[in-house]
Amino acid sequence: MPFTAIDHDYWFHHEPKDRVWSWGPEWNYNHYDPKYDVWPARKYIGESIMYMINEFHIDGIRFDAATQIANDEFLKIIVDQAKELAQKRYDLSI
Repeated sequence: MPFTAIDHDYWFHHEPKDRVWSWGPEWNYNHYDPKYDVWPARKYIGESIMYMINEFHIDGIRFDAATQIANDEFLKIIVDQAKELAQKRYDLSI
């Protein structure tokens, strides 16, 4: 079941930032849930990326529509987490 069917407002923005460049619902990386002390979209996407790194040993992530994320803080967090994981796995200095 897609997240849009579970609770659209919890995971996504109501309207895409730019309808011309919209490829579906836009994750809301700015939504914080104080009840669970979590940023749900950030956590889900971040855990998905870390899963791909751990399970499939990928060495890079490509965001084709990075401007659609519109949250530089989240992108920096993901890059930092990936670098930290790579350093632990390969003992590299990145």
